[in-house]
Amino acid sequence: MDDDELKWKIKTMMLTVYNATDVNRDPLVHSSFDIEKKIGEEFILLWLPAMVMCIDYEGCNDEKVAVINAAVYAAVDYITEAHSYLQQISSGTPRYTTWFGSYTASRKNSVEDHFAAIGNSPLSVKYDCTCTDQKRYVGVLSDDPSKIYLCGKFWSAPVTGTDSQAGSIIYASASFTVYGGAQIIANGQESCKRLATSNPDQAIINADSHRYFAENDPPLD
Repeated sequence: MDDDELKWKIKTMMLTVYNATDVNRDPLVHSSFDIEKKIGEEFILLWLPAMVMCIDYEGCNDEKVAVINAAVYAAVDYITEAHSYLQQISSGTPRYTTWFGSYTASRKNSVEDHFAAIGNSPLSVKYDCTCTDQKRYVGVLSDDPSKIYLCGKFWSAPVTGTDSQAGSIIYASASFTVYGGAQIIANGQESCKRLATSNPDQAIINADSHRYFAENDPPLD
């Protein structure tokens, strides 16, 4: 998702909230573009997600808040698409087998359940910007799905694509016990591909395998 698309989504949401909640609303505010003029694009981009979707931040400046918001919306798009894809397949596909190994309905259903459980949860998390570990993307406490720590490599990653910010949020979310409790068994695309071939039962509980399946970069059918 590029910046223009993100801004469009946010402004559309603001219009919905504005029209639904403000009984004394300005009759001249008829569109998301009017909303932008009325309250300012910077406010919309930075703070609407926190107002509408309960995203929270700790130790994050405005620049990082904007980065987080873009990554969160991209992550939710990835999660939605991945879950929809899994619902539609009934046999091994290149995308599925690359990251999760040989197909069985039971294993596929387990992965599908993970993505269903994660759902829109990235929209209701506190993102902590105080992590100082420069070698990690994210950190979590597996029994506390309310917080994701954003570390050094997160900030230099692309929003989407391989090893992206959006993918990092999915990696973190999949690691929460309540959403399936994915583990760190293999890291990196090549290691995850080898794991899928050698041990599909472990691949379906590997956090990075969920990340790469969702990112689907380069794209596989």
